[in-house]
Amino acid sequence: MKIVKLLTLISLALIGSKSFAQGTTTVENNMQWIQYYTTTDLNEHWAFQMDAGYRLQNSFENKVGYIVRSAISYGKNKQWSFAAGLGYLGGYQNDVLNRNEFRPHQEVNFKTRWKKLGISNRLRIEERFLLNKNTSNSFNVRFRYNLMFGLKLFGWSEQTHHLDLNFGNEIFLQAWNQNINTSFQQNRLMLSPTLVLDNLSFGLTFTKQFTTIGNGLYRDSDLVWLQIRHHFSK
Repeated sequence: MKIVKLLTLISLALIGSKSFAQGTTTVENNMQWIQYYTTTDLNEHWAFQMDAGYRLQNSFENKVGYIVRSAISYGKNKQWSFAAGLGYLGGYQNDVLNRNEFRPHQEVNFKTRWKKLGISNRLRIEERFLLNKNTSNSFNVRFRYNLMFGLKLFGWSEQTHHLDLNFGNEIFLQAWNQNINTSFQQNRLMLSPTLVLDNLSFGLTFTKQFTTIGNGLYRDSDLVWLQIRHHFSK
């Protein structure tokens, strides 16, 4: 639990994302995302994961991008798991596809409970290969730490159906980026009422996202994110 407490303190210290913007220029926008996640158990320890999503902005008027990603995960026990995979992303500018990205990743997950509160920690490393249409190609490495809390509000149908409230924060740090001279890349503060129906869940995630887009320039986004998760167990 000492590790969990330390990671919790680090993440909570970074939640105040506007503090990153003191003395800088900030632009505001809104985004709308939809994403579908699946996990298929292969046996007691191994599972195949896949997700796909589409992203819009300015009240559904403009395209942002899409993502397709897959991974193989190994669960040592109910608390610890490890995964590695590959993602492919397309990015739009003025509704024209102008960037492709190949993104391998490796991650470690740790889950625990404190009384009625579920706590999930995820540390992910991403190697980002960006292929740009109008500028030179680039490469950078990014670290992501996600801390989420889950609270069951109430349940019915022998507790297999329930309404949860998930909330937390994710911080993105760049190990190196040849175009942006800062280690901070992004912060997401999330609140997600989630309806769970057996192995299927629907979460409407309200997100405050703060992103570096240039030296001294940041984007402050109000993001609504529909997340659908499906778990196929053996």
